[in-house]
Amino acid sequence: MVAGPVRKLQEANVLKGEWRELIDIVARNVDNLEKVVSSVLEFKMGAAQPVVDDATAHQMAAEKMKENRLAQMKQDDTEELASVLIVDDNDDMRRYLRTLLADKFYVIEAPDGQSGLRLARENVPDIVVSDVMMPVMDGLQFCRHLKEDGVTSHIPVILLTARGSDEQQMEGYEHGADAYLTKPFNAQLLVARIYNLLKSRQLLRLVPDAEGAQQATQPAPQLSSQDKIFADALKEAFLRNMANPELKMDQLGDELGMSRVQLYRKVKALTGISPVELLREMRLQRAHTLIRTTTKSVAEVAFEVGFNTPSYFSNCFKKQFGLYPTELRAD
Repeated sequence: MVAGPVRKLQEANVLKGEWRELIDIVARNVDNLEKVVSSVLEFKMGAAQPVVDDATAHQMAAEKMKENRLAQMKQDDTEELASVLIVDDNDDMRRYLRTLLADKFYVIEAPDGQSGLRLARENVPDIVVSDVMMPVMDGLQFCRHLKEDGVTSHIPVILLTARGSDEQQMEGYEHGADAYLTKPFNAQLLVARIYNLLKSRQLLRLVPDAEGAQQATQPAPQLSSQDKIFADALKEAFLRNMANPELKMDQLGDELGMSRVQLYRKVKALTGISPVELLREMRLQRAHTLIRTTTKSVAEVAFEVGFNTPSYFSNCFKKQFGLYPTELRAD
């Protein structure tokens, strides 16, 4: 009886400012009340179930998320939901942020910087929203470690804090923060800032052009030193393994010191495409150069760039460049 009218008020979007925040809080409390009532009604059914503590629940959630990530990676055309890691020691704040973002992003949570750093390395989220004042590891140290780690250095970080002076904000930026919001913050402003950071992220171009010239980036004037190191290492690993048709992403990840999930998330965030797609593009661009500048047969070129069958290579070449290898050479 209460949930219906409250949700209608939310959907109507007629309340602004503090009134909007209040109705969001009421809605969150109503949701929690519904969960409590549901839990009580299902108590007998759940009594026989084994008790799971918070640590186990977090581990189970993390494992489930890994399974979902791997399933998504097997589907090339899947439109993956952007993921947000929330790091805050205040349970109510994490719950509020989760409620605010859950219908727009894939939300992961951590109660402190140390846990957040572990989850960031495991899952490589698209963006991080973190408090500053936290136990174990505060938000500034967390942000610094995140930006110094080759696996997570590309991830944008938004810091939320009640410390609003210019000096304190400068301290946040010096530790690598990409944005800084002072509490109490406007919920719509936070969502807009997240979208803007994700949208404005500059993508690397690691694929050589059709004439074979290596292009390191397009354009990336603010690329961090860690990301430059990763981009160079990734390109070198691709070139070393280009002729290997059996190359697996697990093997490539081992060479770069990353898991398959970490490699996928890092490459997708930096380039906009998966490692498999990036490798295919590099192979085809290299083949384009060989067709134009050498007398090697189409089959020889195909094998040199890692294709098992010349017919499949020709079809991929046609799809990439709009003409078959033989047509390019005749031209």
